[in-house]
Amino acid sequence: MGVSSGDVNNTTMPQLVLLFAYSQRGDWMLKLSQVSLREFSLSNGLRVLFLPDNSPSVTVLGLVKTGSRYEVPNQEGLAHFYEHMVFKGTKSFPSKKALALAVDKIGAEYNGATGQEYTYYYVKTAKRDWAIGLDLVSQLLVEPLLAEEEIKIERGVILEELHMYYDIPQYRAQIELGKLLFPNHPLGTSGIGTDETISAFARKDFLEFKNKFYDLGKIVLVVAGGVKEEESLRGAIKQSFFYSKKTDPKEITPKLFKESGQREKLIKRVAKETDQVHLAMGVRGFGRHDQRRYAQSLLNIILGGGMSSRLFQEIREKRGLCYSVASAVELFNEVGVFEITAGLNKNRLTEAVEEIKNQLFLLVKKEVSREELDKAKHFFEGKLALSLEDSYKKAHFYGKQRLLEPDIKDYNQVINNVKRVESEDILLVA
Repeated sequence: MGVSSGDVNNTTMPQLVLLFAYSQRGDWMLKLSQVSLREFSLSNGLRVLFLPDNSPSVTVLGLVKTGSRYEVPNQEGLAHFYEHMVFKGTKSFPSKKALALAVDKIGAEYNGATGQEYTYYYVKTAKRDWAIGLDLVSQLLVEPLLAEEEIKIERGVILEELHMYYDIPQYRAQIELGKLLFPNHPLGTSGIGTDETISAFARKDFLEFKNKFYDLGKIVLVVAGGVKEEESLRGAIKQSFFYSKKTDPKEITPKLFKESGQREKLIKRVAKETDQVHLAMGVRGFGRHDQRRYAQSLLNIILGGGMSSRLFQEIREKRGLCYSVASAVELFNEVGVFEITAGLNKNRLTEAVEEIKNQLFLLVKKEVSREELDKAKHFFEGKLALSLEDSYKKAHFYGKQRLLEPDIKDYNQVINNVKRVESEDILLVA
């Protein structure tokens, strides 16, 4: 199908995606519609997911298995700095203006980001321009110039980014929480780096980093949206990545986090002249491979997900102690983070913190009601359904699983895992 059998290994997986249909009665109905997820690999090791649908847009997404948790102290911030450098010019688009012009000419959007465990680059276009998006992403992944003069310029940009995050109180609170949760471990760093490391990186560091992590065998490419011509797509992908030879990439294992056995609470206070106190409070939670992650997600929704959550209703609506308060979950390989954030009235700080603690203790003492549990399940289901209407979010949903998990769960499998959670599971996780 456009590529010889020696170049492509094929796997076809039927998938279920939730779509919305509007009934003649005027109420919203949920309708499951089957779409296909097709997987194949090029002879150079690149793994490809193809998710065709009827969307007017197409997202081409490249995910790379690297991030801040793979760094040692003198490399802190290198993955993030490298991601910035990719957008400063490639072989086919030799300047940042040439890249921006290629995107603007077709009204597309593009960006990238670096997390703890993966980095991604994407271009989202109208479906007629998907081939341009593919070419751009392939250039970002494989042929960045990493020019010396651009490194010098971008160094100043990233230093100011670092200073910005430390100057913004809510971000600073989250940075400090990470250090408390994962002391002396890469998961506890901000990922941006330090003044010292950012100032010290040279071009050879970026070249060594690229050779180590950007082998095509460590990359997953996702094409999601209104592309229907599979034969043309396969041929275009092979052409865009033809210059990369097959290698035998060794799996790079990051430093695992091991619990220290420490049980007492840790507190870090940062003095800063602000009109609010910005709080980040959290505990280590379950990682992405733990079946309890689904109960953890529902616990998060009940506590701080949405405007009907316990924290929002009790802290903001009933007591007027804040403008924003929420909880969130972040999943890593072997561990997770369960976090509460809030911007609080500094004159009523003690009252606010005590009430947040009360809400946590309530979840430990008493099972949630069937009504509240069902509401959380519907919330989860609805949010996931809405996300899968968008080609960009759909690409992330499937691509991140392929990169970081042993297998891919479709919409139905995820929802079935959520539906199996009972009130006693929530209590145990709490």
